Amino acid sequence: MYGTPMSPELAHMFDLLFRTGVGLVIIVSICLCVFIVKTLYEMATEKPFEYKESALEDFSNAEIIAEYYKRHKQIKEEEKREV
Repeated sequence: MYGTPMSPELAHMFDLLFRTGVGLVIIVSICLCVFIVKTLYEMATEKPFEYKESALEDFSNAEIIAEYYKRHKQIKEEEKREV
């Protein structure tokens, strides 16, 4: 047998662990825990959302967009009248 020497008991344990699929469950569980901890850390360290400033910015942007579409509609109507 090639590779790192391993005691027969340890080899038998690893064989049973991965043959039954328990090893896969353990690996997936560890990855899931790491993902959850990472997500919670990102949520805890992000800056709080500023409601008032963002709401005012969204409202002014909406007004600008509405004015743009009104003007665009007027230009289209003027082009139709000319033709």
